Amino acid sequence: MFHHFLKACLLVSMLLAITPSVCMAQTTDLPDIGGIANAPSPEDEHRMGQAVMRNLRRAGALVDDLQLTDYINDLGYRLLATHEQTGLEFHFFLVNDKVINAFALPGGYIGINYGLILASQSEDELAAVVAHEIAHITQKHFSRSYAHQSSQIPVIAAIIAAAMLGNAQVGQAAIAGSVALQAQQQLSFSRSNEREADRIGIGMLAKAGFDPHGMAAFFGRLEEQSRLYGPQAPEFLRTHPVTVNRITDANNRASQFQYKPKASSIEYLLMRSRLQVLSADQPAEILRTLTEQRDSTPKPGLGLEYGCLLAEIENKDYVAADKTIGSLTTSEKDHLPVRLAILQAELHRQPRLAIKHYQDLLQFYPNDAAVIHDYAEALLTLNKPAEAQNLLNEVLKKNPEQPLFFRLLAKTESRLSNQAASHQAMAEFYYQTGQVTQAIQQLELALKAGNLDFYRLSQIEARQSEFKDELQQLKNSKDN
Repeated sequence: MFHHFLKACLLVSMLLAITPSVCMAQTTDLPDIGGIANAPSPEDEHRMGQAVMRNLRRAGALVDDLQLTDYINDLGYRLLATHEQTGLEFHFFLVNDKVINAFALPGGYIGINYGLILASQSEDELAAVVAHEIAHITQKHFSRSYAHQSSQIPVIAAIIAAAMLGNAQVGQAAIAGSVALQAQQQLSFSRSNEREADRIGIGMLAKAGFDPHGMAAFFGRLEEQSRLYGPQAPEFLRTHPVTVNRITDANNRASQFQYKPKASSIEYLLMRSRLQVLSADQPAEILRTLTEQRDSTPKPGLGLEYGCLLAEIENKDYVAADKTIGSLTTSEKDHLPVRLAILQAELHRQPRLAIKHYQDLLQFYPNDAAVIHDYAEALLTLNKPAEAQNLLNEVLKKNPEQPLFFRLLAKTESRLSNQAASHQAMAEFYYQTGQVTQAIQQLELALKAGNLDFYRLSQIEARQSEFKDELQQLKNSKDN
């Protein structure tokens, strides 16, 4: 199997990109080992990052939760706002893995395992990890590392290509189980890179209003775990080796900045509780755990109350959910995640009133993805597919890179008996989740549905041609 993996590395190294619409370009020669001049272009790195994301989605390796995704991106861009502009668009995403890890990929893509968020004890610690990974990208550590080890990009690309080609042994097994681990292992940075990322990251933390000591605090706790658990040490420490000297140096650098201690933001506390509930294997067990915590806490905070509310909804215990909602103050209910949870419960009790409240909420948050998605689902629940269709089409015009919305649109179009449009939307969902063959099959079904006007027919045929060209190029590379 390793022989085939190496072969894939060589093949894919010649397919760093197609056209922008299909994320690979004309073949390019594998760069020679040499200086920074041999590093991949920003365009190649961006396309590589896009391809990794699509295949992560294909393997179900992402936490596809709009609220959590918005939070981690808001946090990332809050840090970036303090840094000089790089001209690079960043994308922050959560990986569906309880292992404590984070990694930077080409093209401004930064992955955070949900396990790392649950392991953090403050937003300062989480921000420290995100700032560190941002620094790896802004300081071009990927390009520098590639200039000295030409195998790095091909290894990442091999994982991408193997998944696209449907090679279960090399592709899906590698990606579904440990793509974050493999990617970071192949992109391990030098000690000097790590020190530079620490230095830049600590500066970002201080300028963004976070505790600059958060980095040393988090590293220190993980380092203690590594001594306790030996080979079971957090993966983050294997890919970001931490020493006593490094922790001391981070603390010394942090001491150069003035900081007034403050509590973690309510958004951090809410999203951490949300992750606890969503990642739980047994909904009943997490409800029992959180309820016991709340009952034994004299003054439970909003984060704990929110976690209980989500767990109650997850367990369909709407009587308990109503009781929790009743205990919240007006100001606590005004936080968007809490408001959305309340509407989710209300939809089961007073669906028509819930629809009105969704409409009101949309006036205040017209571009919020979670509000739009939840509202569209509520409309379908009340058998209002035409309204859901208008809502979804409008949001996808502005941002078509949203697979969850295409999947919901496919369901909506089917409710309206628009089978061609339903298959077309499902094709986009499959394509954006790395399932090119399935996307082509959906477009074939759309063409067979009949009653297509010239515009939709042209649309479907054009996308079908793009998808087939991409699949053929990948098959050709496999055969050579």
